Amino acid sequence: MTTAKDQRERSSATPGVRLVVAMPALNESATIQDVIRRIPESLPGVDSITVVVVDDGSSDSTADLARQVGAHVISHAYRQGVGAAFQTALRYAISERADLLATLDSDGQFNPEDLAELIEPVASGDADFSTASRFKDPALVPDMPGVKKWGNRQMSRLISRLAGQRFYDVSCGMRCYNREAMLSLNLLGKFTYTQEVFINLAFKHMRIAEIPLKIRGEREFGKSRVANSISRYAINTSKIIWSSYRDFKPWRFFGWISAIVLTPALVIGFFLTWHYFGDVSRPADQIPELVGTYEAENGLKVTVPRYSIKPYQWMVPIAVALGVLSVLLFYAGMFGDMLVRHRIYLEELLVHARDNATGEKATSTGASPLSPGVLKAPTHDASGKRTKFLVFGAPVIEEEDVAEVVDSLRSGWIGTGPKVARFEDNFRQYKGGEAHAIAVNSCTSALHLSILCLDLEPGDEVITSAMTFCATVNAILHAGATPVLADVDPRTMNIDPASVESRITDRTRAILPVHFAGMPCDMDAIEAIAKRHNLRIVEDCAHAVETEFKGRRAGTMGDFGCFSFYATKNVTTAEGGMVLSRNEDDAKRVKRLSLHGLSQDAWKRYSDTGYRHYFVNELGFKCNMTDLQASIGIHQLARVDTNWLSRQHVWDRYQNDLADLPIALPAQPEGDMRHGLHLFPVLIDESRTGVSRDSFLEQLQARQIGAGVHYLSVSEHPFYQSLGWNPSDCPEALRIGRQTLSLPLSAGMDDRDIDDVVAAVRSIISDNA
Repeated sequence: MTTAKDQRERSSATPGVRLVVAMPALNESATIQDVIRRIPESLPGVDSITVVVVDDGSSDSTADLARQVGAHVISHAYRQGVGAAFQTALRYAISERADLLATLDSDGQFNPEDLAELIEPVASGDADFSTASRFKDPALVPDMPGVKKWGNRQMSRLISRLAGQRFYDVSCGMRCYNREAMLSLNLLGKFTYTQEVFINLAFKHMRIAEIPLKIRGEREFGKSRVANSISRYAINTSKIIWSSYRDFKPWRFFGWISAIVLTPALVIGFFLTWHYFGDVSRPADQIPELVGTYEAENGLKVTVPRYSIKPYQWMVPIAVALGVLSVLLFYAGMFGDMLVRHRIYLEELLVHARDNATGEKATSTGASPLSPGVLKAPTHDASGKRTKFLVFGAPVIEEEDVAEVVDSLRSGWIGTGPKVARFEDNFRQYKGGEAHAIAVNSCTSALHLSILCLDLEPGDEVITSAMTFCATVNAILHAGATPVLADVDPRTMNIDPASVESRITDRTRAILPVHFAGMPCDMDAIEAIAKRHNLRIVEDCAHAVETEFKGRRAGTMGDFGCFSFYATKNVTTAEGGMVLSRNEDDAKRVKRLSLHGLSQDAWKRYSDTGYRHYFVNELGFKCNMTDLQASIGIHQLARVDTNWLSRQHVWDRYQNDLADLPIALPAQPEGDMRHGLHLFPVLIDESRTGVSRDSFLEQLQARQIGAGVHYLSVSEHPFYQSLGWNPSDCPEALRIGRQTLSLPLSAGMDDRDIDDVVAAVRSIISDNA
């Protein structure tokens, strides 16, 4: 029999492995340090172990205690759930190029000493994914509430039938993934955590090992979520359901109806209970005709209670019926919510069923980091000279994108319809599931509509960056407001909070920060300024789909977040954009303004639910996204983090291979920031390189390398100078705008493309030295 010690010794056979051990945490200060300390002790042969604690909105000292014992802590600003914590940990492991990711709960229910046994089959290459099982070995089945045990087993049987492999426990949180398994998971939404992982990995033909392990009896279920009795388990589960239920409107409707139906049932129940037991304080002699014990003719004694429900017994079936109806409505809403939240995985079920029917084997949508989804035409001749122009910002279009567009064409619905709704929901989930998402036809429209929702008056001012595309200031002008340009930080090229503060007047109403190139702005400072002066915030996230600032996702920190899906963007729909709004009324207004100010969008007017009349409620615009555009974006979004990792490889190569040249490279993100890696802007200072920026561009093109300029400072353009703007008012933006040049950065680039870019840059500098 293999012991835990044997497993630890076997795990030490691969000392070079880079392991991330991740734990979701919520108010678990009592256990967190003990669990963290025991992790490296259980894996003495693994040299590189990073313990990551995802603090999911704790209100106690969990995060501080975790840091004290050397854990890397990533904090969510508010509680998002275990699934979101897992997503955060998974993204961290991918970005840090970890070989293995292990997960376990921080409440002490799992024994860290079992990690070696869990990791061993994955580290040795025998499995891509391993999971602890509480039910595979009958001798290790824990004592837990029957409903939890029954539900787990039923779900395990269902997934076993779907996946074609027998599983016994699909809900255990102690797991291990290799890099291929990590990259194969869809990173949409905050619920990819338990059963969904099996669906994802089993359908992509990953090798899954189930390791029977015994959970620790003294903390069987974890204090943060459930308890060790059926009643307390039901209460805590209801709290979890309610916390999710509040945010989902279709389910909320069912819930309110359920509560309304249940109310009369409870009233009847209380009435019957009171009438049966009566007022025990009343003397019996006051109601002698009813109360007392009497001797019947047959000698038996009959006791008459103080009151009787006999006159009201017809109420009993009514109360029962109302109670049953209430429960059915509640679970109908819960089931509907589950279907919506797991739409991605239900689609995977359909794909799996189709492939089984046709005898085809499903292929993974999680491409390897350096493997573009389409075959590339030859780029070099026999001598190795580049013959094909390297297009700047070329999108990576895969067969699933093409198939989704074809499906839309064949469906007969190519305008705004179900796929736009699906894309909106997927994007909302990717951004944490809390904000409302409205798809539009461009980021310019997203900015324009968002600013309109601020209800600004002529002369009101909006401060934005002097280093941005013209669409940013144009949107402010089209909304009838006055743009005010702030200078940028010379290191990050983002708007400088100090410059923002200096430009605030009594007419300032909003700040429009631009997350330039994917680098997050200093949102702590910007939010502090906005709070101090009672200003609104509209985030320009055209470059920042993946960007995060201290665990918060770009587009969710301001009142509005505006995204671009232009052809060169990290997620593309050819043309398109998205608005995120934390406020439901603002979101409804953006939706209305995006389609002529109509009360119903086209899908709702002409869908199979029947025609609905519409009314024009205010003067609107034509800014809606179509299903053809959304069809491209659906799978682009599903690959967003895999493609981000591909671009990170390009980014790292540039940073390493160009570091010794007399050009300024873009700043690296600091701390717990995530760079969107949309652009790689370098600064060409002619006094150092011997060549001007524009000449550098021409010489790159002559070497078959495409490049871009992002951007001339806004006030250098003739139109804006006609408004009285002076370029020298923002000296850093002016300098950067005259020196900046963006090198190719795309998920479709391979190492040979990178080599060509590096060689071209080096040769230009050498030729002009």
